[in-house]
Amino acid sequence: MQKKMIPESPDAGSAHSATVTSQDRRSPAPMATSGGLAVDDPLLAYVGGRLGRDEAIRLLGLHNHAELLAALGEAGLSLPRPPAYEIEEEAVAFARVLKHRRASAASERSAAQAGVPSHLIMADSGLLYGLWMAGRLDLLLRLDMPVVIVDTVYDELTSAAQDHPGGAAVRAFIDRHQPPFIIETTDVGRAERQRHTAGLAMKHNAVRLAIADFMSSEAGLKRYLVSGDSVFLLADDPGYSIYNKPCHLYPLSTFSMLLGMEREGRIPSAEAVIRPMTQVGGS
Repeated sequence: MQKKMIPESPDAGSAHSATVTSQDRRSPAPMATSGGLAVDDPLLAYVGGRLGRDEAIRLLGLHNHAELLAALGEAGLSLPRPPAYEIEEEAVAFARVLKHRRASAASERSAAQAGVPSHLIMADSGLLYGLWMAGRLDLLLRLDMPVVIVDTVYDELTSAAQDHPGGAAVRAFIDRHQPPFIIETTDVGRAERQRHTAGLAMKHNAVRLAIADFMSSEAGLKRYLVSGDSVFLLADDPGYSIYNKPCHLYPLSTFSMLLGMEREGRIPSAEAVIRPMTQVGGS
């Protein structure tokens, strides 16, 4: 396992220190086929959780996550799905938060006064592209909570716009709705923007580096956690793992977020949104 350690703050024992790891994803030797694809095909490895998103895109010769979603649809494959128990646990927690926020709003109390988690942080562009493919970006406005997007995730949409219309559409949607969207700046993001100005492409691991920067910086994640509020970190890439997780940081996936919204009555069916996420037909 190759670890990417988030730099510790001066109070190294702080509960806010965390470790992001990129797990070693090895595809098996080709032994059979599935739907016309060799078992070691990058698409099958990605769906099976044996290959991270960025590596799958590279091996398939694609440009961005939107093209990866389309490739899954063309092959008749679905999105990588976390274990059922993880989806259930995360969905229960997210539905509870949505319910508390609705109740606090109804009683004219703020979310902070009600003591409920108040932010959703996107660690990659997976959900954004998926909802665009399904024509349901509007669901992000139904969460009734700020949605924090790290700068490299936002900038990735700009570079993707040159190769896929989804990048431009998603960025335009975000630009039209601030709030609830908040773009967080990182040192890694600043460096990448300087590279862009110089005519250089974004580094392939820029998003992961920026997330590590955001999670370790006093001006990043810690700023959201310092008041005791809790935060949901949404990451769909199978390559992500978080260790030494702060007690107020909750993991979330696209599946658990949508199931939580279904449980709380904000959408009629999570699966009805998930199925078209691999079919081009965006809003």
